[in-house]
Amino acid sequence: MTMPIIVIVLFIAFVIGIRLASSSFSPSAPAISHLSCSTTPASTTGLAHLSITADGSSRTIPQGIGYVKPWSTNQGTEGTYSGAIVTGGTCVYPLTTQAPTGIIHILGKANAHMTLAAFFAIWHEPLTKDRAAAWQGAVTIFVNGKKTEAKPSSILLTNHTTVAISVGTPVTTPKPFTFPS
Repeated sequence: MTMPIIVIVLFIAFVIGIRLASSSFSPSAPAISHLSCSTTPASTTGLAHLSITADGSSRTIPQGIGYVKPWSTNQGTEGTYSGAIVTGGTCVYPLTTQAPTGIIHILGKANAHMTLAAFFAIWHEPLTKDRAAAWQGAVTIFVNGKKTEAKPSSILLTNHTTVAISVGTPVTTPKPFTFPS
């Protein structure tokens, strides 16, 4: 009686092992804001743009957000930037930055979880009423050039959404952004 049970347990362990080995999701990187980190990421389906000014000075959005290290890079261009472009990682979240341009690549089909708050969570940086990433002060958010009081969790990042965050004073009115073609 115990021999069939052992065979069944070994079979189940074998099947589970095959499923884990063939899974496209990384067991080492947890889902963030309901967004999974995939070892076989979808292609870019849209671009959004984020800019941050703090106390009137423009701040850089770093490359590699959404990519779990180690990264793979290639020389390339994105907009006016030319240099190393992040092209992959151990796994990839569906909101990424490949270069320090503020351009956010939306991978796969956009969904209700692809929000400004989710992007900051993937970046591992805070976004509150008085802090955006490393910069502290009153936070004012503009979406597509218009000031909004919406919560970051309700600001969807879809194709050609522009988000400008002004931290501190003076409140900086966003400059128009042209997406690369």
